Amino acid sequence: MHLLLAADGLLKNRQGHTELTVSLAELGSLTPVTVLCEMLDGKTGCALSVNEAKRYAAKHNLVYVSGEEIIEEYFKRYEHV
Repeated sequence: MHLLLAADGLLKNRQGHTELTVSLAELGSLTPVTVLCEMLDGKTGCALSVNEAKRYAAKHNLVYVSGEEIIEEYFKRYEHV
């Protein structure tokens, strides 16, 4: 496991996976420490497509949130900061 640090200013400076996960935690009023993993296909070892990830979430009763949704909500809530 590698330790990753989100960029200062989070999504205002960089919109990578690390910044998205930390921003999501902050939006949920949680301590901004997260675990990040990539969803892989069990047969091919390749990353799941967006549609495959959505199907997985639906099948396992999970909420699928896109990076765009996180960014939109983050800037709505923190645009004045």
